[in-house]
Amino acid sequence: MSRMSKAHIWVGFTRKKQSEFDKYFDQSKAFLFDSTGKEKNPSEVELSQFSKDLKKEYSFNEDFLFIYYAGEALLEIGELLAEMEDISSPEIVKEACIATGITEANAFFFYTDTNLKVNEPEKKFNDLTYIGFFDTTF
Repeated sequence: MSRMSKAHIWVGFTRKKQSEFDKYFDQSKAFLFDSTGKEKNPSEVELSQFSKDLKKEYSFNEDFLFIYYAGEALLEIGELLAEMEDISSPEIVKEACIATGITEANAFFFYTDTNLKVNEPEKKFNDLTYIGFFDTTF
């Protein structure tokens, strides 16, 4: 199974501004080396809140993360999920959202990594609810 064949998906509503929402994924302080190639002291390395929430000991791979934020607009869940082009069964994701009580939302993100374990699926990640693990079209 390819690492990108499935995605962990979070959906919901946040009142955060775009910059605040994006800061959750900021890894600018997570790199082990500075811009000159010098290794940083462990105290200088800070993981993103997303990595911390996943209980990772290292930064996540940004190439496997897709983020969608509609601002303050509240969209019907089907309309929002239409922006999720790489999921092979959007209707199944929509049903899962509705089953968790989400019928409208303004944001989602998904992370493609078949090896990732979400240890606290009931926890809010950047104000969003973990919906589950779904097939992708990658």
